[in-house]
Amino acid sequence: MPRKQRARGSRRTRTAASLAAVLAAAPALLASALAAAQALHTSVVAAAQALPTRAAAPFDPRGEDWEGLSEFVRIAQGEVGASRVVLTSTLDMRKLKRSDALILVHPERPLDAGELSAFMHGGGRVVLLDDYGTGDGLLAHFSIRRVPLPARPARMLRSNPAFAIAEPASAHPAVGSAAHVVTNHATGLERPALSPLLVVRGDGEPDVLLAIAGAVGRGRFVAVGDASVVINAMLRYPGNRELAAALVRYAGEDDPGDGGDGGGGGGGRGGDLYVLANGFATTGTFAGGSGLEGAADRARHAAEETLETLRRDGLPPLVAYLAALAIGLGVALWTGTRAARSRGPWVPRFARPAPLAGDKVRKPR
Repeated sequence: MPRKQRARGSRRTRTAASLAAVLAAAPALLASALAAAQALHTSVVAAAQALPTRAAAPFDPRGEDWEGLSEFVRIAQGEVGASRVVLTSTLDMRKLKRSDALILVHPERPLDAGELSAFMHGGGRVVLLDDYGTGDGLLAHFSIRRVPLPARPARMLRSNPAFAIAEPASAHPAVGSAAHVVTNHATGLERPALSPLLVVRGDGEPDVLLAIAGAVGRGRFVAVGDASVVINAMLRYPGNRELAAALVRYAGEDDPGDGGDGGGGGGGRGGDLYVLANGFATTGTFAGGSGLEGAADRARHAAEETLETLRRDGLPPLVAYLAALAIGLGVALWTGTRAARSRGPWVPRFARPAPLAGDKVRKPR
């Protein structure tokens, strides 16, 4: 065979052998490539998870971190049913029913105290958990003042006055069986006429109430001077957890002996439980019923609000002055008209001459 032909045949043999080797190694190379790609994907995911993420806002009803409210929402769903618990950032007062209840946690926008008061007068219930938010406007509407807790609480967590421990001030369904409630930088509340719920005892100083409750028309109002008692981290304490459940039950159930207006069975009011926090907005006007019933409710509510304001604060100075001036002018006018009337001499009955028969008896003017 010529040398040129032998060289060409040798190259073909080497090429075929190389191709066969590549084909034989292809599965292994493919497996190695897939393994490298999977390892790269795992590394990228791990790096992304290691990056800092934006945490939920404090008191976020869906927040799962230590200062969120997700555990409180789960407690509420367990107490009244998941279908009745409403999480929303906008409260439309027009959609509220008499049997509904509101749990307001650390509001950051001004609250419409008039509409919330009308809602409670109609039968609704409001639970306010707030220490440094804008709930003070609603508190002031009912003459409730924020006051500092004792500087030296009788009981506190980790010897820290900021974590004062509150105890029941009375046997009230809004407290339930909670024996001790751990607070977190809370404020006290002052309103002697309302029912005391929780109190922080002072060590050598006066006790201060942490929570109070009262009736507003046919509804109820509960105020707690600490929004943090129901955050996820604080619900690990048994007393805080029992308080959270008791507040939900009180908001969603009838009072003992109350027939209720929600149509629910088993003592339940049957309405929805709204959980709102932070910068939620309030729109609309509470109807309080339809037609004449709603108008009557609002008129009665306005009259009760006016009487309560007069009882608490008295008449404004200008109104009092004008009222006194009107009364004075009325008395002067009445006296002047009565004094100006001409009258004949009045003769006592015993001095009058006896009339003769047939005479007309003249009645004295």
